[in-house]
Formats: sequence, C-alpha cells, structure tokens
Amino acid sequence: MKIEKTENQNLHEFHSYIVGLVRQINYSFLDLARCLVVVHENKLYEHLCYETFESYIATPEISIRRASAYKLMDIYRTYVLEYKISPARLIDIEWTKLSTTLPVLTEDNVEDLLAMAESLSRSDLRQEIKILKDPSEKDKEELTKTCPYCNGTGKVPIDKD
Repeated sequence: MKIEKTENQNLHEFHSYIVGLVRQINYSFLDLARCLVVVHENKLYEHLCYETFESYIATPEISIRRASAYKLMDIYRTYVLEYKISPARLIDIEWTKLSTTLPVLTEDNVEDLLAMAESLSRSDLRQEIKILKDPSEKDKEELTKTCPYCNGTGKVPIDKD
C-alpha cells in the first residue's frame, strides 16, 4: 500500500487507524489467553483427541509456542482472574509488557505496574522491573553517563574514584 502526500488530517486519521488495529491485536491476545485457560483447565484438548495441551497448541492450525501460551495464560489468570482487572483496561498494553510485570506484581502495586506498562517503552519497563526486583540496580543506573561515541544510544560506567 503506497501512501501519497497527504494532509495532516488524513495522516492523523491513518495513525488513529493503526492505533485501533494495535488495540484489536491486544484484545485478541487477551481473548486467546482466556480461551487457552479454558482449554487447559478443562482439558478440552482431550475431547479433540490430543493427549496433551502442548500437542494441541503445536498443531499447524494453532502453532503457538509453549512458552508463549503459558505466558498468555499467566497474564489472564493473574490480571483478570486473580486481580479482577477488566480486559478492557488491558487492551492498551502489549501482552509482552504485561508478562514482564508478572514476577514483581502484587495486589499493592498492580495499578502502578499497569500505569508503567502503559506509559513506558519495553526497555524502560524492563529497567524499572529490574530495579523493583533488586533496588541496588538503581545505584548502578545512576553510575552511568551517556556515551559520547555512540550518539547517546549506549551507557558507559562511571568510575567511582
């Protein structure tokens, strides 16, 4: 699809369309997670002549990696079933970001982590999660400066001396 020169209004409409598609993808991942939980917990795969859940998700028509399926199910079980977060609240957040928050997620920080997952890039979110897991990581971050040789795209350690 070729995009011709267009007015800003059309470009903003196109951007809004893309944002809508991303939300649909996120919703689809959550719905897939819900369905996988139902199939897994009720062993519905056995009624379809599969011996295991893993063999069911490995079929050519489904073809989901085991790790991805379990991450999706963990997201659904934790956010929706355990913490009662509405899927509508989660559709603006990419599922991989939600997965990143799971190791440090508690009832006390669920809203803070959702806000971080909504507003931060994947790499910034990973860094914040790293600090939540090990607060000494914050000190390490403060001991870096922007590298003048890579146009600010990397970090170099600062000597403490």
